[in-house]
Amino acid sequence: MYILKQVFKHKTKAFFILSLVQMAAVSQAQTFELGGGIGVTQYKGDLNPNFNPLLSRPAGHFLGRYNFSNGFSLKTTGLFGMLEGNDNLSRNPLNKERQFKFKALIYELNLCVEYNFFDFRRYGTYRNSAITPTVFAGVGTYGLAKRKYFNHGATDGVNYNSKLSNSVIVYGIGLKRKLSQNWNLSAELGARFQYQKKYWDDIDGIGFPTALGSSPPGYQNSQYLPNHLTSPNTKSVPDMYFYTGVTISYVFYGVRCPNPRR
Repeated sequence: MYILKQVFKHKTKAFFILSLVQMAAVSQAQTFELGGGIGVTQYKGDLNPNFNPLLSRPAGHFLGRYNFSNGFSLKTTGLFGMLEGNDNLSRNPLNKERQFKFKALIYELNLCVEYNFFDFRRYGTYRNSAITPTVFAGVGTYGLAKRKYFNHGATDGVNYNSKLSNSVIVYGIGLKRKLSQNWNLSAELGARFQYQKKYWDDIDGIGFPTALGSSPPGYQNSQYLPNHLTSPNTKSVPDMYFYTGVTISYVFYGVRCPNPRR
């Protein structure tokens, strides 16, 4: 009972579980994929307002995909990796002078609709293709673990952990290729955006005094709180993160009943 209460504590979690149950019910009639892969995360926020590939940190994921047709799929992805922000890697000279840094572990679960531009794995048509570009969009929920702050190289504040309850919009592009009858290889670049303004600073924890009127857990005992949490960039830069990954997946074929009208 305790597990059930925890699962349904947040609507987002219940949404994912119900979606998986629904997909499982039709898996016998559609192709189903299971796979995993590796990639990198990138942070964008108050410490690094611009996308910077030098902030790439290792991550991994698992994937489940239901192919309802040759054009559309529904996929769920679980992600776990490292995330980092660093003033020294910013283009802003004020950031470089501030010398702040944070590190954290991030974990995520998302559910997305994926569209194949070509008739992927479909033969006998003029548009059949063993390779296709893709786009995807959906919703996700993430949590943080062991977030640490550093000020001029010294540890500042305490570790911060959050549950898998922060909602994000997920969207991106990809490329998918058929390797064999039962194997696919795919790559993707996806962004995660926090659409609720009051949570714009949840990832790096910097800016909460301006946005919510209270300090983040990692800075409650910090002697640097008055200055370095309010400037620069804390009012207008929403926290985001990206994931770039490569996936190899195995395709299961369900038993399809013949159409008596054909």
